[in-house]
Amino acid sequence: MSELGNALPTDSVRESAKNERRQRILESARDILRETGHQGLSIRTLAERANVTTPTIYNLIGSKQDILLALSDESIRELESAHHVSTTVDPIEKAEEVINGTVAIYGSDEDYTRQLHLGLEAESLDDFDKTLRHRGRKVAIDDCKRALALGHLRGEVDSELLGNRFASGFQQSQRAWLRGEFDLEGMRKEALISCFIILAADAKPKFHKRLIEAIHRLQM
Repeated sequence: MSELGNALPTDSVRESAKNERRQRILESARDILRETGHQGLSIRTLAERANVTTPTIYNLIGSKQDILLALSDESIRELESAHHVSTTVDPIEKAEEVINGTVAIYGSDEDYTRQLHLGLEAESLDDFDKTLRHRGRKVAIDDCKRALALGHLRGEVDSELLGNRFASGFQQSQRAWLRGEFDLEGMRKEALISCFIILAADAKPKFHKRLIEAIHRLQM
């Protein structure tokens, strides 16, 4: 019994040390992406930066692809956490809240976020984009169904179709930002304009007027 009791603290310390090294590796990977871009991220440079051996990286996380996926998981959790706290029901305010919130998260570490996306793309890792697209479609479809239930939409266009087009508009705006065609503010405006145009296709007169006014404000 005493031997087991003595082993537990040792196991706990060992696990804590592993978690600390893992977090140090991921933080170092974030720094490299931010400073030198995804092309500068390699297992060797990461090991030097995190002050660990290359076998330690492979044992705790894996390859460069695994590191990028681990970082993407953190980004997805951050986005989902931010969106789940929303209590807004008005469709226009909801769209603004979701898109503005996403842009704010990207903007909190823009260089890192861009390089993470580009790195995943360069490594042909589309799970991150698939997860984001799936999450984005679900949020958009739910918002369109809610707008219909609240009497803002006529119901002549299927809510899932509207939601899918809504999500696609955001993704196109995001791709333009990644390519350097927009800054984050441009991405935000384009995503919202696309969303409001799509909603306007099925909007009742009063809501349609509000959407057109919102589009004009974004174009100013």
